[in-house]
Amino acid sequence: MWLLHRSIDGDIKLVEFPQGHAPKYAILSHKWLADEDKVSFQLMGSGPPEPDDVRCNKIHFCVEQAAKDGLDYCWVDTCCIDKSSFAPIEESIRNIYYWYRDAEKCYVYLSDVSTGDADSVEEACREEWEAGFRGSTWFTRIWTLQEVLAPKEVEVFSAEGVWLGNKMTLETLLYEKMGVPRQVLRGADMATFAIEEKLSWGKDRQTGCVEDMAYGILGLFDVTAMELRYGEGSQALVRLPEEAEKREAELGVEYLDGVYL
Repeated sequence: MWLLHRSIDGDIKLVEFPQGHAPKYAILSHKWLADEDKVSFQLMGSGPPEPDDVRCNKIHFCVEQAAKDGLDYCWVDTCCIDKSSFAPIEESIRNIYYWYRDAEKCYVYLSDVSTGDADSVEEACREEWEAGFRGSTWFTRIWTLQEVLAPKEVEVFSAEGVWLGNKMTLETLLYEKMGVPRQVLRGADMATFAIEEKLSWGKDRQTGCVEDMAYGILGLFDVTAMELRYGEGSQALVRLPEEAEKREAELGVEYLDGVYL
């Protein structure tokens, strides 16, 4: 697992840790924007991001917010995944749910929600930012579903970096927009929900590849052994429930008449 490390003098660099041995870290959830695919693992490996590079705004935000929370490390998908070959991409897809689950903090950065010149959420116009929140494209991504359900601590920020709330204070808004049970937002065990119900949580979301409609929610089913076959199209959504059933059998999960026993 690669993490961004901020040194005492403010320098940012990538550091690799063996799986399961990472230090405490923060993690970012966001919707990719144009040109962010150019903020690559290779670019970060060649040196710290330029302060005035707008493509790196989210990286600087995450690193600085993590420092405020006493965390020296953070993970941002735009630059912490080596996309030069398929192997590290596949590893990240299989592990991303657990990386979010194990993070000390998850920062949701909403680039399309503005708080204007306000320095705090109390100073901001709630009616305006809440309308922006409800209409945020962040809710449309398949990947952000597990990114908000897996972590223990989720903090939500506006485009200006103003704290809007957390998973508890924004529970009603998240519940209304995401269509998931409140118990899930409160940290209920994913294994207590039926496969069909969990599949329904992502059915109205979007992604660049049809296959990612399945690959983007593997963690909700604790599925890590499913082969990733880009090019198979919607067949991935056929295979996912099959793999989920196998995983439940391995774990000895019993299900009867809509209730897990």
